Amino acid sequence: MTLSKRLIVVLSLFSTIGGCMSKSESIYLAPFQDKTAVTEGETTENFTPQADILFVVDNSGSMSPHQINLSANISQFITEFLRQPILAYNIAVVSTDVDGFGQPTRGAFAGTTKVVNKQTPNGARILAENLKLGIRGSGLEAPFDATHLALDPALLAAGNAGFLRKNAALVVIFITDAEDQSDIRPQALYEYLVNTKDGRKNKVFSFGAIIPTAETRCARDAFEPPRLIEEFLGIVQNSGNNVMNLCASDFGQKLAEAASQIVDQVGNKIYLSRAPEISTLKVTYGSVELQPDARTGWTFDPLENAVVLGKEIDWNSQPPDSEIRVDYTAAKFEN
Repeated sequence: MTLSKRLIVVLSLFSTIGGCMSKSESIYLAPFQDKTAVTEGETTENFTPQADILFVVDNSGSMSPHQINLSANISQFITEFLRQPILAYNIAVVSTDVDGFGQPTRGAFAGTTKVVNKQTPNGARILAENLKLGIRGSGLEAPFDATHLALDPALLAAGNAGFLRKNAALVVIFITDAEDQSDIRPQALYEYLVNTKDGRKNKVFSFGAIIPTAETRCARDAFEPPRLIEEFLGIVQNSGNNVMNLCASDFGQKLAEAASQIVDQVGNKIYLSRAPEISTLKVTYGSVELQPDARTGWTFDPLENAVVLGKEIDWNSQPPDSEIRVDYTAAKFEN
């Protein structure tokens, strides 16, 4: 008897719809899919792309101009997400001050509204305010320790509640003009973050708005290049395209490009649980069947067993909260 399976992959699309997908095509995040029993008949899997984004911001005395630059440009970061209808994001901010000098934050998220998402009224303005941490923090910048503390289960169950979701990608963005001075080392922090994602390395991403070691025209705090931060940024899934120069004139644009990478890596590749009979693949957005087209529809990547959504899909063609469905018959392989 031929074994046939039909799969429905549901992508929840959000109410703000417009624009096209990012130009980044380097890496994609395999989405978490709820496990269901494989039996005769239909199989259903749900997919909701999510990203939990943590800004780790240096609040020492040398950071005033950089914090102002970051706050002024954060709207470009948020706008990039708002142009993409398929990603549910959480964004929080924590300072690098963990020794209690001036402002004893110890991993606590900044602001009154500690987690900003698409449902947050005036979210871009609130995030901009949260990023203005001041410059009274410790001169012993410890972004790694701050990240570790912010994601501690005890704090996530208390003041930092509502940020970390089990099935979301975790994105850590360091903003500092100094080298890390934490007790935890780069590899240990990476392993800690992977453990928060149940061992799924493809759920952990990081960016750094830093003064790179090769930069000679911009003054860095304590004159120490950020070799440990660069080491960490070289370990994560998206290494090679994840460093921003904190002093660059196009910093805002680079920040928007980082947001585009996050959207691309989390939200436009649908990994199927079973190999399909290619001729039976059908992709539907709302009431419209999307055609096989690399730009305005979809393609199939057999190496990754994934449907790749085009970057010029007309998201405005359907009402808000419309769904994407992928239907197919699973291929049968003879023993």
